[in-house]
Amino acid sequence: MTGLAGSMRWNKYILGLFVAGIMSILLPPLCPAQEKKPAIMIKADDFEGAIFPEGFRWFVPVKNASAWTPEKKDIVLAEGLVKDFLKHHEPDNAYYRECVPKILNALSRYKRQYAGFIDKNGEKNVFINFFIPASHIVDWDKRMVFVCDGGFHYFRITVNLSRKQCFDLSINGVA
Repeated sequence: MTGLAGSMRWNKYILGLFVAGIMSILLPPLCPAQEKKPAIMIKADDFEGAIFPEGFRWFVPVKNASAWTPEKKDIVLAEGLVKDFLKHHEPDNAYYRECVPKILNALSRYKRQYAGFIDKNGEKNVFINFFIPASHIVDWDKRMVFVCDGGFHYFRITVNLSRKQCFDLSINGVA
């Protein structure tokens, strides 16, 4: 049995290497946030971020939308709308009511990732991913940062620049 069991372990090992090899070939083109064009870095007195240009592969959060590259003026407008939204937002959910003031207090500490899209109505939107830098977050200027849990240190929001409205606020939970 030792020979057969050893052979089966070896086969599983080879199969695992084969699957890993295939995944390393197939997954990069399928991953939503792989670098295609370099991010455009933006820095102001109260925020710093990476604008992912139109050719950057990422997910578009709505159906029937197309990618678009926001300009600095778009980001400045979006930042103002987000700050105003957070100041006046009254969440229904107790967890969000607890998190929003903490987010506002720490807003300048968050790094941002911006990705633009034009929705089915032809309106320009900016998806903004916020996160407080941590040692495990690398290459944030090359790929979207998505983290499970982490609480208010990680949140996302979409800004419709045409209507000057924020929507789809999503704050990570805690484990």
